[in-house]
Amino acid sequence: MTLAADLQDPPELIAPLVAAWREGAQVVLAARRKRDDPLPSRLLAGLFNRLFRAVVFSHFPKGGFDLVLLDRAVVDTILAMPEKNSYLFGQVLWVGFRRATVHYDRAARRTGRSAWTLWSKVKYFIDAFTAFSYLPVRAASLIGLLLAGFGFAYAALVVMLRLRGDLSEPRGFSALIVVILVTAGVQLVVAGLTGEYLWRVLEEVRPRPPFVVARRINAPPHKAP
Repeated sequence: MTLAADLQDPPELIAPLVAAWREGAQVVLAARRKRDDPLPSRLLAGLFNRLFRAVVFSHFPKGGFDLVLLDRAVVDTILAMPEKNSYLFGQVLWVGFRRATVHYDRAARRTGRSAWTLWSKVKYFIDAFTAFSYLPVRAASLIGLLLAGFGFAYAALVVMLRLRGDLSEPRGFSALIVVILVTAGVQLVVAGLTGEYLWRVLEEVRPRPPFVVARRINAPPHKAP
């Protein structure tokens, strides 16, 4: 079980989490209904939670979670994935297993200051999405295609206006803009394609199993080669 030392997540939640585990749940999430934090922290946390639900795991709690109880089988599965720069709570949702949720209201911090700096939160944000989503890679390709398409469309418009004699811009200005847009678009598309290959390499070398076996029935113990 994970529990922050600042007591914003109340230790009284331990009892209902254990009760849910005894009823058969192997992953018990303490999901926040609301949080009594400063406005910037609430806004950043809300943005992260919404994006993570939309892009990675649709079943991620709307208010997020930091307190979680894990069965030994879940712990062993996560420990078998020694990933660097990953997101622990994303791993918890990725491995699956029987899951239950207990809701609570997060209290305000009464003493001390949070050790989370802005840069720590930015790294946390980046690690969470790059560990479980290829959207940043696809975004580069999409933006490149849009820029290149806009460049070609602008080039066609310039040619049409030039033939009609309606173009009053300085000589060479339109050609320069077209070259910049098309070149930048092509570069982003190539970068996106390179990223697609790198993402597949990452998937191959990442110590993450292709699937997780919850339990074995009438099967001999697995022996490592």
